[in-house]
Amino acid sequence: MAEREWFALRVKYVKAQKMVALLSQCAVPLESCFVPPVNGLLFLLTTREVLDDFMHFHSGGQYLAFIWDRTTGKPVVVKKKAMEDFMAVCRVVELPIVMTEKPQVTLGARVRVLEGPLKGIEGRVVRMKKSRRILVEVDGVLWAATEFISPEFLEVIED
Repeated sequence: MAEREWFALRVKYVKAQKMVALLSQCAVPLESCFVPPVNGLLFLLTTREVLDDFMHFHSGGQYLAFIWDRTTGKPVVVKKKAMEDFMAVCRVVELPIVMTEKPQVTLGARVRVLEGPLKGIEGRVVRMKKSRRILVEVDGVLWAATEFISPEFLEVIED
């Protein structure tokens, strides 16, 4: 059996929450799903075969589309650690800064948060809105920036 992976999908013409309800009504075997605070996107933890079946053989499949990796020509598959970090930022930070285009900022050191509700997330230190934040990337699809995190709670890690 194929391994379950996080797929990044575009949701067309309906809200992502409605698509999640439709998927669960159709008994599509999903291990998990995440609706980010950005309209029109949905992340599903499942297999490619399950998604292909739903998209081709169910009427609700017309509302979903893969986000394609331009270099490989395959659907974007998000790494587990990147997805966990992104979900943690979106759940913990009251108003995360979420972007669908790569921000034009000078990226600094790669760090890991040592304490607090974001403990364990990894990202890069950036300066946004006059404050130092941790920028978490989801495989070139989304970026989320945390609120200010004190330097004593950060550990520099090698790339």
